[in-house]
This record gives sequence, structure tokens and C-alpha cells, in this order.
Amino acid sequence: MSRYKTVLMVAAVAALVALCAAISFYLAAPRMTPANPSAQSAGNPGLLEKAGAGESDVQLKLGLQNLQGTEHPPDYSAALKWFQQAAEAGNAQAQYLLGTLYQTGRGVQRDYTNALFWFEKAASQNHVEALYNLGSLYASGRGVPQDSQKAAQYYRQAAELGDAYAQYNIAQRWELGRGVTTNFVDAWKWYHLAALGGVADAREAKRSLETRMTAAQLHEARESAAAFLKQSAARKK
Repeated sequence: MSRYKTVLMVAAVAALVALCAAISFYLAAPRMTPANPSAQSAGNPGLLEKAGAGESDVQLKLGLQNLQGTEHPPDYSAALKWFQQAAEAGNAQAQYLLGTLYQTGRGVQRDYTNALFWFEKAASQNHVEALYNLGSLYASGRGVPQDSQKAAQYYRQAAELGDAYAQYNIAQRWELGRGVTTNFVDAWKWYHLAALGGVADAREAKRSLETRMTAAQLHEARESAAAFLKQSAARKK
């Protein structure tokens, strides 16, 4: 092999490694819910009065208004203040958003311990994005010891609540045996559900997995996915 071909091969391998690393980072990345575009102006004295009286929904609304910054630049410190008050009153969405501010270091010094604390508070109320972010923290080892079993636990809880990206993440873990015992039936089920939820990569992953499954496994996986969809539809009635 010529020296020129060797250099090209090394460069190609390096590019592939970089691409894989980027994909892994994307899959483990935390999520933030966009600010509510219908939030009313933080300057509304009626809202400020209600928020001061301890109405957590209003405190959340004011925090979102400051986070969104439609009429002014985002004020993360003010958002943090209102989210903190609503979070301490038990508002799950505020707990989640407060966790994201600590996780990303906006309006406050980055603090994974506090991020974890507030995500856990929100997750205890079945807040799906908080569950997903807990999965991403344990998957990446950011602020906590890396723990594949805990990552799988939180991704699965979020998946059960219908989060498509959590479904994709837990499907990968069932396929590869990361934090769980390898199970192609469960992997196919969650890939299928993630694909239905709009995760494009899940379709190809499902097709690839099918080439390694028996007819009996595939039949069982399809029945399991259908049962999940039926139960989900029943819960929404």
C-alpha cells in the first residue's frame, strides 16, 4: 500500500470515529422544553401580585416569560428566581426547568448536583423530560458516576410514558445489552414505537435488527408493541 493511500485510510478512520462520537453525544444530550409562547408579560402587575402570593402556576409563567425574552433579552436570573419558588411549591414543570438551568449554567453557576436534585423531584411526578434528562446524566456520567443500569431505568420510564427519543435510547440498550440484558424482542418493540413517534433512525435500526431475529421473536415483538399502543390509547380516554 502506498504512503498516500495509507494517509487517506487514516484520515477516513479518524473521520468515522469523530462521527460516532458526535452521534453518541447527541443521543445522551439533555433536553430542554421550549418556553411557552403564550406566557403573559412579566410586567403585568396582576401576575406579579399572584406570583407574590405563592401561586406556583403564575410563578412558572413569569419564569417562562423571562426565559423566552420576546420583548427583551432573556433574563435567566429572573427566570431562576420564579422557577425556584414554583419548584419549591411542588410544580413539576418548574422543577424540571430549574434543573435545566443548573445543568446548563444559565442564570446560575453550573451545578450538576442541584440539576440532579430537581430532575429527581420532577421525575417523582412522572415528568417525562426530567426522566429523560436523568437518563442522559447517568449515561454520560455528567455530575454523577456513569451508571448504565440507572440510565436504562430512567430511559425506560420515559419510554413507558411515550417519549420517542427515550424509546429509541432504551431500544439501543436492549439490543446492545447496556444496563440491561440483551433482548431483541424488547429492542424491536421500542425501535418500532420510536419510529412511530418520528425518530427516523429507529426505522433503519429496526430493519437491521430484524435480520438477526427469529420469526417467533419478531411475532412476539409485534404483539408486545401492539399491546403497548392499545394500553396507551386506553389511558388517554
